[in-house]
Amino acid sequence: MTDSELPKVPKFGVLRWAIPLSLVIFGLAALAYALNFGRYGVSDNPEQWGQLGDYLGGLVNPIVGLITVILFVTSLRQNQVALAQSREELRQARLAIEQAAATQKATEGALAEQVTIAKHARDMDTAISLWRAHLDVFNEAEARVRNGEASTQEKADVFETIKRDAANKSIALKRILDREFERVVGQYTQ
Repeated sequence: MTDSELPKVPKFGVLRWAIPLSLVIFGLAALAYALNFGRYGVSDNPEQWGQLGDYLGGLVNPIVGLITVILFVTSLRQNQVALAQSREELRQARLAIEQAAATQKATEGALAEQVTIAKHARDMDTAISLWRAHLDVFNEAEARVRNGEASTQEKADVFETIKRDAANKSIALKRILDREFERVVGQYTQ
């Protein structure tokens, strides 16, 4: 809700003029009574004092009542403005909460994606380490054969079996790595 949509509150400073106006009206009523009936002097009769009270009350009470109504209406309008502002603040707070929830959801999605990428990277690193280990075993067996450690046919067969086994596992791991690499690259470059 914009400021132009809020209810207008009168800007005539009701409290500044309400009390002085009431005192002036009361003073004028008392002055009029004194000018009109002052020549009779101050009475000792309570009945006449009651009549004076009725006279002053009759003149002043309607005006004070009107001022009270004006103050009440002003108070109601100020409450309307405060309620409208509170509603607007609540609406803005609700929007902020909704935006925060959307941001949180996007962040959670990005974090889940990062976890998935980290798992893929870990799996790839493990497979590469295994592949390298099998290549090392193959190279070690090859080096031992070249160095003459396969002096008997039995040792040569053992080294050959080790080499063949390491080569087969290396080839299988290399294929797995190539397929996984293509899958991951295809997944994250789309």
